[in-house]
Amino acid sequence: MKNCFFSKVIVIVLTVAFPHMLRAVTIETHVNSFGTYNFSGKHFCILSNMENVSNDDVEFKEYAKYISYAFQMRGGIEVTPQSDSAEVCILLGYDIKDASYTRTVSEPVWGRTDVSSVTARNNSSGTKYYYNYHYGVVDYKQTQQRVNKFNRYIDLFVYEISSNDREKQKMVWKAHAKSEGSEDNLFKVFPFMATTLYNVIGETNVDYWFRIPADDMFAYGFMKGYFLGRNNTLNPEVDNGIEQTSYEKGRDDYWLGLVKKTDSLTLVVLELNWSRDDEDLDTYYMLYENTYISWNGKEYKCIGAENLDNEERIKLGKNNVAKSSTRRVYLALHFPPLPEEADVIDIISQKKKERSSADIVWKGVQLRNW
Repeated sequence: MKNCFFSKVIVIVLTVAFPHMLRAVTIETHVNSFGTYNFSGKHFCILSNMENVSNDDVEFKEYAKYISYAFQMRGGIEVTPQSDSAEVCILLGYDIKDASYTRTVSEPVWGRTDVSSVTARNNSSGTKYYYNYHYGVVDYKQTQQRVNKFNRYIDLFVYEISSNDREKQKMVWKAHAKSEGSEDNLFKVFPFMATTLYNVIGETNVDYWFRIPADDMFAYGFMKGYFLGRNNTLNPEVDNGIEQTSYEKGRDDYWLGLVKKTDSLTLVVLELNWSRDDEDLDTYYMLYENTYISWNGKEYKCIGAENLDNEERIKLGKNNVAKSSTRRVYLALHFPPLPEEADVIDIISQKKKERSSADIVWKGVQLRNW
C-alpha cells in the first residue's frame, strides 16, 4: 500500500455531499494498469466508453468527476471534450454485476441433552419427581443461505489526441479495476475505486490492490473535493521547517493538511489529534476566535469553519470548535481570497490580543494559485 498519502495530514477533492457510507467496512479494489505516461500539465477530457451511456448522462458525469479528480491530482488539467486544447482523451466505462449465490450451511439445533438433577417432593398424593436438564446442540440442520455479492468494474482507456485527423490516435495508458462486495450501489464504492486508480495513473502495475476502510479520509476527500491539488502546497510528508505549536495545555496536536487558493476563497484543512491518556473523549478541540492568515503585513480572518467528520458548520471561539467523540477531527477553515501574488503565508490561531506562546502557528507555508 503506497504511503497513505498523509500519515499526519489529510487530502480531499470536490462538490458533492458525502453519501451514507457503511462504517466498519473495508473496500478492496484490484487494478491492472499498463503504460508509462506523464499526465502533468496535460489537458484531458473524459468521454463515455459505454454504448448506451452518453457524455451528458447525469450519472456518468458524477462518476467522471472522481476520475477527473484522480487525473488532476496527477497534474492533469481537465477541459471539455469540445475544447481545442485537449491533448489527451480518457474513455471511461463502469459496470456493476450481481454475482450473488446461495450456499448450504449447517445450523445447530438446540435442545435438552441430559438430566442435570432430580428433585423429589412429597405431598398428599405421593412423591413427585422434578427433572432439571442440560441444554445444548442436539442436532444440525441444513439450510439455504443467500450470499450477496456484487462485482464492480471501472475501465479506463487513455489516448493522445493527434492534430492530424488522418493519424491514428495512440493509446498511452489503460487500467481495469475490479471490486467485490455486498454493496450493490456503485455510487457508494466508486470513490474508493477511484482512489485506488489514483495510485497507479501513468504506471504499469499488474495485480495492484488497495484496501480502504469505508471511513477513510482520503476517499472522503474524493467525495468532498478539498484535497484537489495537494501537490501545490508543501509536501505534507516532511516538515519543511513549518513551526507547529500546540496550545499551552500540551494535549492537542494540530497538523496542517492543505492550503488551497481559489478566486473565491482560501481553504485550509487541518487534522487535529487528541492525545490524552484517559478515555474521556467527550471533549473539545480548540481553535481561537482570532484565527487568520498573515501575508505581507495583512491579516485575513477566518470567515467559516466546517467539521468534516459530520459536515457540521462550527464557530471558532472558546470551547466550541469541534466537540468530538473520537481522537481525530478534520477541520476545513475558510478565509477570504488571497492576492494572486501571495505565495508564502503564515497561519495563526491567536489566543490573546497580543501574540503569545499559546498561539497555534504554521510559518512559511508555501502555496500557488489554483
